[in-house]
Amino acid sequence: MSNWINKRKKDIYYRRSKREKYRSRAAYKLLQLNQKYKFLRNISIVIDICCAPGSWIQAIQSIKGKNILILGIDINDIRPIPGNVKFLKFNITSPEITKKIGPLLPNKADLIISDCSMHTSGISNLDVERQNYLIKCAFEYIVKPFLKKDGHFISKVFQGSNINNIKKEFKLYFKFVRFTKPKASLDTSREMYLICKNFIKIE
Repeated sequence: MSNWINKRKKDIYYRRSKREKYRSRAAYKLLQLNQKYKFLRNISIVIDICCAPGSWIQAIQSIKGKNILILGIDINDIRPIPGNVKFLKFNITSPEITKKIGPLLPNKADLIISDCSMHTSGISNLDVERQNYLIKCAFEYIVKPFLKKDGHFISKVFQGSNINNIKKEFKLYFKFVRFTKPKASLDTSREMYLICKNFIKIE
């Protein structure tokens, strides 16, 4: 444990998050992804899936201000965040979540983001499959019904043998699909981010 604490203290993004009052170092992943792919332009409604502890919400507010409507969803509670932020405590793997989200939004979202990940087991194939299951649930229950045409979807994925299949599937629904890894991701982490822009709305 002491070794892990020492590594964290040496982490420039951890230290920076404390200094700039972000709730976690993950804020810089979103900021770096947006710097490259510009998905925060011209947006007014955002859904943040698996939003705890709230650093991605803070990162969005740092660019767009506190008037932008953000709906955060997580199975765990989060401390309130000032601004036009709503929170839904619910499990995204339940189809019932679709019924819960609708009444909370005035219109469909311009952007849906997901930094979801289950606790890793250490078994590579199992961890990839579990992560893919989260992406599938997020897409079926939240993205499909609540992302507007030409909206964007950003999601964490794990590197694995099926990553090209994920890209192929999402190309059916988005005009632009890329994988990328921001500098703020740990070198030892298998995480990447799926960047999907310009949703092709299929009724």
